[in-house]
Amino acid sequence: PTMNDPQPLAAILDIETMNLDMAAEGLSFSDPTGWLISCACVHLQGLQNPREANLVYVRDYGQVVAHMGEVNDMTIRPLAALYRDLSRWHKQKVPLITHNGTSFDLPILSKPMHEGGAGCAEEISRYAGDNLHIDTCARLFEQTGLRIHLSTLCEMLLGTDPEDHKLMPAAEAPIAWSQSRYGEVIRYCIQDCILTGRVRDVALEQKSITIKGHLPGQKRIRKVVIENVNFDLE
Repeated sequence: PTMNDPQPLAAILDIETMNLDMAAEGLSFSDPTGWLISCACVHLQGLQNPREANLVYVRDYGQVVAHMGEVNDMTIRPLAALYRDLSRWHKQKVPLITHNGTSFDLPILSKPMHEGGAGCAEEISRYAGDNLHIDTCARLFEQTGLRIHLSTLCEMLLGTDPEDHKLMPAAEAPIAWSQSRYGEVIRYCIQDCILTGRVRDVALEQKSITIKGHLPGQKRIRKVVIENVNFDLE
């Protein structure tokens, strides 16, 4: 890559969905069936220009662009364009980073467009096959047996900077989207990508981290210390 076309250090991905009632729709966080993507956001770590660093892929492209007007802190694309970009990053060996992407975001993105996905199955399986995907949630689970939320990681690793807190509760995003508050949802989603990257960087810098989480299916919060958190490529 030339100087004016720097290669990103990592592509951090997060999706939002438009499903309003999990129970009524019979949805499960561990099964992609029935989930409908509203937007997928990618933050390219290491790129300075926010238009290049923050990429948003939306299903209702025309509607969202018309509603949001001119934006200069991100680039909005149709959801159908995501597979090409994933394919390019994979060829460039840009690591894909998610928090809980293995069981949630990636299986949903892998579904065909007409099933609420983004038609990215091939690209995602290539990422998995080449060990270029790092799921911070899954890695922490492997090391501790605990489910650890992104908000907890932010709280424990990033401290009290208001920049380092989620912009809305996760459950509010589909409601906001249904009310055409696209910008809010998209910025919340981009923020999650940025926070995932920050948390990973801080964890990699530190020799040991203290973290809170819960066993699957249990409410009780447990605290653990992790030596050498495994957030790097295998």
